[in-house]
Amino acid sequence: MVRDPENTEIVITGANGLVGFEVLKEFSSNWPEFEIKAFVRSEPHFILPNVSYIKGSLPNEIPTKLFEKENVILIHFASQLKAESLEDYQNINVTGTSKLLDMAGDKLSLIFYGSSMSVYGQGPFEGVAEENEVNPETELAKTRREAEILVEMKCKELGIPAFLLRPRFILGKRDRSTLPSLLKLSNKGFRIGNENQRFSFIDVEDYARIISSLASQTKIGGCEALNIGYEQPVSLKQMLDLMNEKRESNSFSLPIGLIMGICGYVKKLKPVKVKLELIGQSQVLDVSKLRGNLKDLMSDWNSEKKIKKIIEEFIGAVGEVEN
Repeated sequence: MVRDPENTEIVITGANGLVGFEVLKEFSSNWPEFEIKAFVRSEPHFILPNVSYIKGSLPNEIPTKLFEKENVILIHFASQLKAESLEDYQNINVTGTSKLLDMAGDKLSLIFYGSSMSVYGQGPFEGVAEENEVNPETELAKTRREAEILVEMKCKELGIPAFLLRPRFILGKRDRSTLPSLLKLSNKGFRIGNENQRFSFIDVEDYARIISSLASQTKIGGCEALNIGYEQPVSLKQMLDLMNEKRESNSFSLPIGLIMGICGYVKKLKPVKVKLELIGQSQVLDVSKLRGNLKDLMSDWNSEKKIKKIIEEFIGAVGEVEN
């Protein structure tokens, strides 16, 4: 998309997070002629060039200087991922998004919202597409869907383009959630089902490239949901074997259906049930729509090579910390 750097600014929320930081790096490197603003709770130790860091938080500490130019590309990844109640999720994910969009107002020219595959439900899924009905079941997923609706409404109000980005697993060496959990699992003496369950995933660096490429395209208007991931999913066994080559071949398998059933009846175990739903059953996205938008970018992406690279880098980073 042809934009005038003089009157366009790129605003990235959640810029210290796993995704936000990589997006910030991507735009700092490849969009140097544009003013780039990172909305953060605290200034990071490592400062990127060509980036203005603006401190604040959602929903009530949004500085007016965050949106100053005539045209704003908003890349919104600030979110509450863990909370004690639905109200806590809503405070940042819904109220925060609403206030952010209101403050930007008619300066907005393009919006990216970092949502999740979870808006489709808990699964299992094999090739769920953007046209499938949404059915968020967890409190986090419900607030993500509410935030999506707010973006859809703003998009319609202003007649601008927007993307609702829906990945399953976002992986990278700075990951502090999914990969650490899988590393622990790889050292256990049991297996989650038959381990043939498959998952869509994306390297966080490629996720940032996707956003940059989409921002460069000409799109007149309309809000578009996009599943994010590689064309080929990866199995749980593939990931765990890469993490621990000495896994016991005779380790026993846990019957996932029975365990999830028990967890569903015991209130204290419901968080365990949610985790088991995530890794105990397939979570595969149909990403043909994404490939249609970014065929050249995705043409040489190979998921097997990607997952091996990600896990090697993650294990290496873990080793550096331990030493």
